Amino acid sequence: DSAGGNLALVITQSLIQDGYSPRTACLIYPALQFFDFTLPSYRLYLPRSILGVINEENFLSVMSELSESKVKVTPDILFNSHTSRQDKIRLHPYVDAGKYLPISFPFDVDQEGNEDLIPHLKFLISPKMSPLLVPDEQLMKLPTILLFTAEFDILRDEGNKHFLFLVLINSISQLCNN
Repeated sequence: DSAGGNLALVITQSLIQDGYSPRTACLIYPALQFFDFTLPSYRLYLPRSILGVINEENFLSVMSELSESKVKVTPDILFNSHTSRQDKIRLHPYVDAGKYLPISFPFDVDQEGNEDLIPHLKFLISPKMSPLLVPDEQLMKLPTILLFTAEFDILRDEGNKHFLFLVLINSISQLCNN
């Protein structure tokens, strides 16, 4: 779950790129992108510590630990300051909440990023960390997906967005939202 769901999708995409044809993938509460932390599920559930251990303070600590230089990640990451304006323009279409979710918050592609964070967290927006941040053509090659999301989870919306995309392209997939 979470990181495991992320890893399952990254490995599935890598296998496809290497010429293999996986038959199915099971993603349980997957972390699918580290690009947009303004998705409604992040805004609604991260401040409330719904899942107990995951709160804003722990989230910032995890992001700091993930960076190779152990840079102190500041709360402005929750408003996507870890990405440059150019990356926002390039990557936003891949996770556009307004396109796939019933509610969304404004996403400012013109917002400049925090220059102290961008170089240390650039890896977060690579497809090996954020498997949703790939062209639709790559997502269309995915096998049948069994996708589990949790209603009160910060990762809910990225899972729902991925499922709705799969439905749009007529992929045989199943969503279980608990």
